Amino acid sequence: MVSTKSLSRAVGISPRRSRWEDVAIVAWLVLGLALAVKLTLASDLNRQNVYLKVFAPAAEAFWARTDLYAASSGFRYPPICAALLWPFAACGPLLGSIAWRLLNMIVLFSGLRACARAGLPARLSSRERAVVLSLVAFCGVSGVNIGQANALMLGCLLHAATLAFATRTAATSGLIGVATALKVYPFAFGMVLAVLRPRLWWGLIGSLLVVALLPYALAPQSYVTAQYAMLVDGLRHEDRTGDLKNAYRDLRLVAISLGMSMPQIVFVALQGCGGLAIVLSALLVRRRQGEVAAFTFAVSATLCFMLLLGPSTEKVTYQLLGVPLAWQWISARRDRATWRLVLGGIAMLLVLIDALPAPAREVQAQHPWLRCWSAYATLLVALDLLHGVFFLRRSDSSSSPSHAA
Repeated sequence: MVSTKSLSRAVGISPRRSRWEDVAIVAWLVLGLALAVKLTLASDLNRQNVYLKVFAPAAEAFWARTDLYAASSGFRYPPICAALLWPFAACGPLLGSIAWRLLNMIVLFSGLRACARAGLPARLSSRERAVVLSLVAFCGVSGVNIGQANALMLGCLLHAATLAFATRTAATSGLIGVATALKVYPFAFGMVLAVLRPRLWWGLIGSLLVVALLPYALAPQSYVTAQYAMLVDGLRHEDRTGDLKNAYRDLRLVAISLGMSMPQIVFVALQGCGGLAIVLSALLVRRRQGEVAAFTFAVSATLCFMLLLGPSTEKVTYQLLGVPLAWQWISARRDRATWRLVLGGIAMLLVLIDALPAPAREVQAQHPWLRCWSAYATLLVALDLLHGVFFLRRSDSSSSPSHAA
């Protein structure tokens, strides 16, 4: 029988946690408790509560067979998302708000731990795991605080990456399906994983069909079809590029902040070319450095892609940046690459600036660069990733999935 200590060493987890990691774990627990206390003592539970303003009403609307996508609802997610949120809505405003945030935190925390156990991005020391936990918590605290779904989505994607690495196709497909039910674009994450694990394609197609068709098993066909039509129509006519106070914080806004314009056709072309570049680069990294490096690159690059070239990147979405930023900084520190450490430090500083109270929206509209701090940080991380692809070092110690599972 294998001892816990031997198993921990085999998967790269230190048998003893350092004080730094203990502090990081306690910080997560304190954060969850603080959010619960804050909600319990709130005089206005609806204030800065996206869950209560958007998600809970959508769940109630789905089961009441009323419109999910009314102009004032703010709900822009697939119908299955509204259906699956019903257990939280049934708990009532306070308990549902607390349970939703705790679920987000638990899934994200467990996803980070799963990556560490699988050896992604490498076999981390206890202090390095503390860095990952701390940075991801810092990047995501605002999103969890207001009840967004980004932490839950990111946790599902991290679990999916580790399961794909271990060639567990069915479980990977299921988790990609859950993330897709929350926000459709994470399906692209699954497609990148499928390039590295081709057997995953059929599972992904199946999960997509379940996400699209399951609402028909839960509600009348005419109602679900009407909701899909409203969703597509709303997304088709939603254009924030001219509204600099509310524009999505993607590469288009970065271009505007630098005094340039980016027509929609150029943005779409960059989306296609960027996706192709990630796929080809991941295959190249696998050939030159092995499975661990390929999956690490695929996860980091795809998360950066979602932020810079995604369909709806807002400030709280930049929670996704915490993972590639932490992983790249640890890699730079191990390689003793001074310029990469400086690059990572600047990116962290930009994320810190973005966490400070923002100027009035009118001021942001006049100076779009004030809304781009985290986008600039993502560009620096992407630059580091790109450098890694162009200056690959052949590795003879690549890990196979069986070694990391």
